[in-house]
Amino acid sequence: IRDNTHISCIFPELPDNVCPLFLPVYVRDNRDNFRSHLTENRIYAPVHWPKPAGVDLSDCKGAKYIMENIISIPVDQRYSLADMDRISYIIKSFR
Repeated sequence: IRDNTHISCIFPELPDNVCPLFLPVYVRDNRDNFRSHLTENRIYAPVHWPKPAGVDLSDCKGAKYIMENIISIPVDQRYSLADMDRISYIIKSFR
């Protein structure tokens, strides 16, 4: 999924001794549409840092970008290689 034009991996490389629960990515276009695409294909991709209502982030452009564009793709030990191939295929199929 590294070559996907809709997302960019926040951590493109991980040390050998790291086993994440999620792959955090930035969604370049509309995160909600991308997340809906995943949900329609039975992939739950949480938004861990939603923008709180009533919070002005105009002076915090970095935080605003993260809150509006980050999503987490599940990659933990529950998934087999076939599951990960399916998730990758669904991500690549997003238009």
